[in-house]
Amino acid sequence: MDGPINFGERDRWWGLIVEGFQSPLYCMNYAQPYYKDLFEKYGFKEFYGQSCYGLDPRKELSEKILERHAKLAADPNFSSSYIDKNRLEKFAEDFVTVYNKAWAGHGGLKELKKDQVLLMFKK
Repeated sequence: MDGPINFGERDRWWGLIVEGFQSPLYCMNYAQPYYKDLFEKYGFKEFYGQSCYGLDPRKELSEKILERHAKLAADPNFSSSYIDKNRLEKFAEDFVTVYNKAWAGHGGLKELKKDQVLLMFKK
């Protein structure tokens, strides 16, 4: 069994928060702290652990983040840019490459195809 799950507009926000109870981030579910104990006593076990992190945009970035950014910014093999709607094919291809190398095969996730990503981008 996978769960807990949500229905309606939150139908993709599955899972159980087990620590760090705060206001949920985007696409993150929320549960009361007693849920973990309740499910474990019922016999459920963790299948997949996921960590979610957030930064307060009003606070200064840490020196560690700034140092890592400086290294990447100086490396010509790395770049970032806003999506250019006139070049969706290229951005979709880049996205597929990164996504498939990072996620395909992990936890049963399938490879994405460029046409799937183009549809998502157009939405």
